[in-house]
Amino acid sequence: MKMLLFFSLLLLGGVTNLYSQNPKNDGAVPQMTLKEHKIVYSAKISVDSSRDKATLFVNAEEWYKKNFETADNTLIIDNSGDGTVSGTGIIHTKKHDQKADPGDVFFTIDIQVVRGMYTYMVHDIYGFNKTGKFYYSDMYNEEQYPTDKPIWPGPYRHSILNDMNGKITGMIAELKREMKSQK
Repeated sequence: MKMLLFFSLLLLGGVTNLYSQNPKNDGAVPQMTLKEHKIVYSAKISVDSSRDKATLFVNAEEWYKKNFETADNTLIIDNSGDGTVSGTGIIHTKKHDQKADPGDVFFTIDIQVVRGMYTYMVHDIYGFNKTGKFYYSDMYNEEQYPTDKPIWPGPYRHSILNDMNGKITGMIAELKREMKSQK
């Protein structure tokens, strides 16, 4: 069992490093891109250039609606003219982990469409724990710039950041897979 856990963590580390966007990494927490001290995941997804912007837009809109549109999540921007889809999202904790802290991951996702390409950005990532709402960026900044009186103990912070990173990178992998497979 310990070996299975070790190899699972090793594999997760490899996946999170695949999505790392900064060169410095101490091994405890995957490197994440910070823009104005906020965690941001962003990249481009190239697809068949013969697919027109309108088709790509509909694919992005349908992906969002299928995965995130609920009473709690809605499209904030849905503009086919400039090819922008933007909305809030929640990655729910699996049923067997619901008592785990912090649980669900909340975020905003922006998808911009141009001929033959999608550009996505996941930002404003936050969660809730026993003390209330917190931004993962604050936790990550504490990891990057340690203080004498940290808000979150190191092992807890590492676990929470790795969990969030795994959920977000998994969602991004699904986005990439679906956008590339759409006709």
